Amino acid sequence: MQAGAGSRRARFAAFEVDLRSGELHKHGIRLRLQNQPFQVLALLLEHPGEVVTREELRQKLWPTDTFIDFDTGLNSAIKKLRDVLGDSAEKPRYIETLPRRGYRFIAPVTALPQGTPLTQGSAEPATEVSGSPDPIGTSGSSISQVPNRVRGARIAWALSGLGILVALIFAIVRLGSPGAGPSTRAGVDAAPPSKPQPTTGRTVVIKHPSANPEANELLQRAVVLIRLQFEPLRARAMLERALQLDPSFTEARAYYAVTHIIAVEGGISNNPGDVLRAGEELRRVLKEDPRMALAHAMLGAVHFFHGQMDLAGEEYLQAVRLEPGILGGEVWLLIQARFLGNEEAMRAARRLIESEPLFWPARYVQGEILREQGKSADAVRAYEVVLEQDAQNSTALVSLARAYLDAADLPKARQTLQRLRPQDAPNFRVRMAKAQLYALEGKRALALKEMDEEVLKYADLQPFAALDAAELYAVLGETDKAIEWLDRSMRKGDGRVAWLRIDPLLANVRQHPRFEQILNSMEFRRQQRNVAFRKQS
Repeated sequence: MQAGAGSRRARFAAFEVDLRSGELHKHGIRLRLQNQPFQVLALLLEHPGEVVTREELRQKLWPTDTFIDFDTGLNSAIKKLRDVLGDSAEKPRYIETLPRRGYRFIAPVTALPQGTPLTQGSAEPATEVSGSPDPIGTSGSSISQVPNRVRGARIAWALSGLGILVALIFAIVRLGSPGAGPSTRAGVDAAPPSKPQPTTGRTVVIKHPSANPEANELLQRAVVLIRLQFEPLRARAMLERALQLDPSFTEARAYYAVTHIIAVEGGISNNPGDVLRAGEELRRVLKEDPRMALAHAMLGAVHFFHGQMDLAGEEYLQAVRLEPGILGGEVWLLIQARFLGNEEAMRAARRLIESEPLFWPARYVQGEILREQGKSADAVRAYEVVLEQDAQNSTALVSLARAYLDAADLPKARQTLQRLRPQDAPNFRVRMAKAQLYALEGKRALALKEMDEEVLKYADLQPFAALDAAELYAVLGETDKAIEWLDRSMRKGDGRVAWLRIDPLLANVRQHPRFEQILNSMEFRRQQRNVAFRKQS
């Protein structure tokens, strides 16, 4: 395909390019790319698979009467372009370097018809060169590291009962992070010979080991509890002991913060102090080691809980820039696209599933998007695929029950919730789903008993859960309370306007005078994000 011949729009992997307007999108999110790097990309896309010489690039970017250090300028433009695409010169997926000759675009390129829209979602600013690096080549590209990615995805299937962010966290800290180079402590480029070398256990690789062997063992045991058994509280006790033995053990401190985050997201904790504590610990880690990708990604999760979507995006982008092998990067984009109401989210989910068919969080989010499009039957099929692999996945079971509630199939919703394990009963997410079922069955007292103050505290903490509370009160006919919770959801950054207009559980509040005002505010905030990004561009 030659983009310039038949079309001024092109697609490769997860990226879409409008050569006429000078815009680059990934999963519908517009990325910031300076003019010269974009011109390099445009010329390469016009000649995919062909060598574009350095002289051709010089003629396009710098006229003959321009005085500039050409080599430095071109090298800088190529570096910025690769940063945005998440590419590397050593293992290129998009741009191959031919030493002393030029460059070649090696990924498949598809021309888009002129009428095909490039949907612009909310942009997430980066810290230096703004863009969204493709962390592991999952966006439709079959080049590089497929066996390693699949290995990480297979392990993710074992995580029964986790929320989507929990699975994301696992993806971020998955075994070995293939292809990602180790980060270093602040100001240290290479470890002296006397420093302990990375400690390898049967399931855990410690990149920054402690000099204390017992502390290393405690971290390994804790990570197993986090990754494979979802026991963050037991893991936290081990990590506290490791930090007592070695207070400067930054990797143990990062995982200590992880235990606080996943306890909240997974429905075990409703304590806002857990999120605050995680943020404090992660900032301490990054002060000591600013290149630890795990810490940046989890600090993004902290910002997400606080409704600070721009800050969350910055940390996410920094994480995938530092460690492109993080599978969770694509899921972060997907989560954010869904929460912000980005119409591109479904296409992003499909692409992720195509490239990572064993990674259940992608199918789960696809089900949630389908459900929020009013396609309950399609959503049910997506959740059932997850449950075929793990019949006790409480996240999928709760969402499956929700799909049946939306379809007014209360018997199937009840049967689905009865498939949960006894130990899942205290989980706040499970209790919210049960409360909604009781409300729809007309069992008001049982619904309110399930949705007690502790569950409401959780609903106020977890960004997606505020809407669940609004739905419950709408079904119970308490429209003022429902509107109050809708307002909270909007203030947390929720932008799912299209879903709110058709959500069957909100039928009782659509005539409330505040309902349209809240939806208008959501639309306004989305427009503000787009305007702010265009100004930054």
